[in-house]
Amino acid sequence: MGSAAFLWQADAYAGRMWPVDYGGTRWTLEARARSLFGTVKVIRSGPLGPQGEFFRWYVQDGLVQNQIYSTGVSMSLYTYALELFARAYRPGMRAALVLGLGAGVVPMRLAQRGIAVEAVEIDPASLEVAHRYFGFDARRVTVRLADARTFLRRCNTAYDVIVVDLFHGDGVPEYLVTREFFRDLRHCLARHGVAVFNSFADLQHPRSYAHFLATLATELPSVMVYRLDDKNTMQVNSFVIAAAEPLANPVAVDLADTPLEISDKLTAILRNPRPLDQALLDGGRVMSDARNPVSGDIARAQLRYRQRLVREMPAAYLLD
Repeated sequence: MGSAAFLWQADAYAGRMWPVDYGGTRWTLEARARSLFGTVKVIRSGPLGPQGEFFRWYVQDGLVQNQIYSTGVSMSLYTYALELFARAYRPGMRAALVLGLGAGVVPMRLAQRGIAVEAVEIDPASLEVAHRYFGFDARRVTVRLADARTFLRRCNTAYDVIVVDLFHGDGVPEYLVTREFFRDLRHCLARHGVAVFNSFADLQHPRSYAHFLATLATELPSVMVYRLDDKNTMQVNSFVIAAAEPLANPVAVDLADTPLEISDKLTAILRNPRPLDQALLDGGRVMSDARNPVSGDIARAQLRYRQRLVREMPAAYLLD
């Protein structure tokens, strides 16, 4: 009886946690969509300027996955980086697959350049929120509501670029980082095709990331890593380009439509290409569907990240 009463009052309790003061502004819960894959929240800031400008954040499982200005401009570094590396390493691409929709920014930016884009998303709530609050237009991007692993296994298109942006909660589900997953992904790439990954590296405990790189290289052996190795930061965005054939030198990409503070960071990241070396692979072991000897390392990395979130983020953001 007590559990039932708690569940009945849960929405009311969660509602009383808002608004929240964070980062020098007041935030309100604009929308919430529940699903089997966690709660998606749309969080809106108070006015930021004389014209009433504001931020919308896309939050899932306590993780801020995208930050959009009221003008429709993304303020998340990875959205520009994934597009930049796709265009730099596969200029002239015609067909792209994006695994993981989120707020829909990456597939929309590619589609606006005349590229035929498919997006795969397992969570219907993400599609609903992307459409209603973040300007996603399903008329310009073909959306497949499916598990990414299942989709790749059955795909019948050869894509010039596959963008992998798969996160759930604190990290990527383990069945999406095994050798078999990367083998299926390789089979869906066109000749000279490239895969572009958005990932996070724990610089203080690099072994968990070495497992990912070691496994990826078994199927896509040409790998280049781009990131800023700030030893004072626990986790950093790490962008990985991988291919079955030797990677061509990237072409220059115009950053004119990128917000200045983000273009400065991207320029710094672009100066730091790093091919696979022993330091990146140190301690890395290959993960497969049948045998994953490194689950503990991955779980500890995710736990450290969640502990940091609990310390830094308001409780209302984290409550699912």
